[in-house]
Amino acid sequence: MIGFILTTLDVDKIVELINNPDNDKIYEGYMYSKPVETVKSLILDLVAQLYPDMTFEQLADQVVKNLIFIAKILKSITGTIAKNNKEDDGNKAKNSNNLSFLWLIRRLRKVVNIEITQAPKSTSVVRKVIRTYYESEIVISENKPRK
Repeated sequence: MIGFILTTLDVDKIVELINNPDNDKIYEGYMYSKPVETVKSLILDLVAQLYPDMTFEQLADQVVKNLIFIAKILKSITGTIAKNNKEDDGNKAKNSNNLSFLWLIRRLRKVVNIEITQAPKSTSVVRKVIRTYYESEIVISENKPRK
């Protein structure tokens, strides 16, 4: 269901809102009102759905597609964006809570590590994560203008 919602969103508008958090315009709607928090929450929810020995293949495929859509947004962001101003006070490591493509890859790496340690004979999550990464790189590289 979330895939239908994601396809109706304007990616350029979301990227602009994330890149310019001090913009005075207030937008209503999913991902437009608080894009950084929404994207981060969505990533965490989607990654949580990837677990060892997934039996529902269609759910896993949809999670991967949604993560690819979000990866496209994250690759368009200039720099890294802190989750909120409260975390900018230096209490946390500088890059540990920033929203970026690298942050997404770190979340996926944690899921892979859990699968390796808890279900070493299962490779479903590992395959899905690798597929997510490669497909996102392909989609993003196809959208870049050629030099």
